Amino acid sequence: MRIKQCAEVAGTTVRTIRYYHQIGLVPVPDERRGRRDYQLTHVARVMRVRWLAEAGIDLSTIAELLDAESTDRTTDPVRDLRATADGIRDRIAELQGQQRRIETLVAMAERGEELSALPLPVHDFYSRVEQATSDPRALRVLRRERDLAELIALRGALPDVLGELLAAMDEAAIERIVSFYVRFAALGDADAGAPQADPSAAVDDLIDDLEHWWVHEEPALVDAFLERMPAWLRRPGSLDVLGRLARQAYPDPRQDDVIRRTMPRFIRYVQERR
Repeated sequence: MRIKQCAEVAGTTVRTIRYYHQIGLVPVPDERRGRRDYQLTHVARVMRVRWLAEAGIDLSTIAELLDAESTDRTTDPVRDLRATADGIRDRIAELQGQQRRIETLVAMAERGEELSALPLPVHDFYSRVEQATSDPRALRVLRRERDLAELIALRGALPDVLGELLAAMDEAAIERIVSFYVRFAALGDADAGAPQADPSAAVDDLIDDLEHWWVHEEPALVDAFLERMPAWLRRPGSLDVLGRLARQAYPDPRQDDVIRRTMPRFIRYVQERR
């Protein structure tokens, strides 16, 4: 096929394809009867590059990803087409999630309620935790985390499955989570509040108990999340980004220490469960 036909099938422009040729993202086809003859391989590669670019990945990184996939520098149209189809399905799921969030905001506005970017199940989870404790320090931590979650939701990066999983938690699980909030909040007041024999020991104990919670007490929760992990969270470094955001929300050095040391353990556990 001619380059114009390739562009039409791939949903792009001739100019874009020529630019992809120029920077080495799409191989230049051989000539046939004096014209470049585009094959399925070229169409598939153009579609793959376009999907990755639309997902927010810069072209230089796309080149590295495609090179890493094929050591012999050849292309596989079936692999590229399947990968693109998988990406489109992920994108559709993300758009459906965005639509549900907008519909939630519309419903809240129609009822005259204060608008929140949090999905209703996540909002209800924080309400349940808040009602389960009267500790003022824990409540401050909880509200700060809820603000952080809303910021993530506003960026469209809060997975919808999270609300489903949180809504399914029983009261025992909520009480366990409240205990973590109380202990985490107490670390920030270790100097100003009641004296602690060894604050560093409290940090170590909390980190160990958090890991025990997701490994031994709630492994089904983590597995359910991994089964429906959204596309954005599967990208390298996504969990690290969330960890950095959380550390900015809690500047106390002991609380920072908990987040800084807990996230690598959780990331390692997630990678092993995959």
